[in-house]
Amino acid sequence: MRLKTSFSFVCLCIVAGPVLVSSDAEQALPRPSEDINTDELIDKFDSYNRYTVDRKELNTTVLVYVTPWNKHGYEIAEIFARKFTHVSPVWFEVTGMKKSYTITGVPNIDKDWILRVRAANPAIKIVPRIIFGEWRDQDFIDTLGDTTRTNKCISNIVRAVEQYGFDGAVIEIWSQFSGADLRSLIDFVIRLGDAFRASKLTSVLVIPPPIYKSDYPGRIGRKSLEPLFDHIDYFSLMTYDYSSPVSPGPSSPLNWVKKCVELLVPSDSEDFERRRSQLLVGLNFYGMDYIPRNQQGEPILGSQLIDILKKTKAKLSWNKEAAEHFFKYTDAHGQEHLVFYPTLMSIARRISAVNGFGSGVSIWEIGQGQDSFYTLF
Repeated sequence: MRLKTSFSFVCLCIVAGPVLVSSDAEQALPRPSEDINTDELIDKFDSYNRYTVDRKELNTTVLVYVTPWNKHGYEIAEIFARKFTHVSPVWFEVTGMKKSYTITGVPNIDKDWILRVRAANPAIKIVPRIIFGEWRDQDFIDTLGDTTRTNKCISNIVRAVEQYGFDGAVIEIWSQFSGADLRSLIDFVIRLGDAFRASKLTSVLVIPPPIYKSDYPGRIGRKSLEPLFDHIDYFSLMTYDYSSPVSPGPSSPLNWVKKCVELLVPSDSEDFERRRSQLLVGLNFYGMDYIPRNQQGEPILGSQLIDILKKTKAKLSWNKEAAEHFFKYTDAHGQEHLVFYPTLMSIARRISAVNGFGSGVSIWEIGQGQDSFYTLF
């Protein structure tokens, strides 16, 4: 399905129906802009329109991730539940053959929170992430090459999803995969997707980008993705982490995002509209704080961003080519930092691009960025 919300409408919607009841209320809310005043960003960082939290602006799939270590993400899922179609709490892992493909992480389940989210949006789907995080080469070789073991692994996953009343699951296996033949992974994903559909469950597969910086090839491409479209409902595309401490820069350059989508589902390919609607373009709500001289860097959350800006009063600049904001500052040890962080403008530009793709979005993760971001969705 194609998005029906234009970029201009997205920009306008965040200033309608203000939180502050005054004639100047529209100006009191943050809005997308290349030119950001640092003091205003600090003051309005967590501002949003409480009268439109129930209004969904995007006519497309919006998948959001929630992690156990970020309490604010749980709160955001409740507040803005009607803006999201799928919520994926990061709760589970599946073990390898030696541990009988056990689904771990059950104590993370928060039943009361699930009830509150569903009460806020009865149509929302709870699709927890299940990651093959501890699997090694031999796990993949022994499992994917044996039908009985594959059946047991798939059966355990489906049983767990059904047992705890979820609507489906997000499967993260592609980036962890190693050792075995790629065809065996494709066959496994197809069988898993078919098992989900047989049980009327929604399946989402996390996939890495097809290319990285300097056009370095990724671990997935059009050829390996095409067989999956008829078996998996959605693909959560990790279009972020473009740069690294060794080569600091923007987290998700807009032209790169567009190129990733075009490579996976070219506009002249068969059934491209349906297939693009299955792509959930990844949006990072975290930033990166680099120390270029030392080739160091680490993720930075919204609260950390505000602390830095309060101390340094750094001026944010707009990188036109990447469509991202950045700034520099010097810490107490005299080290110069380079920070790239998402803003209303960078998010709005990506929503506009997604509108053109006819795709959905996936957000890693809610609770990390500005609360004002969610008004755009």
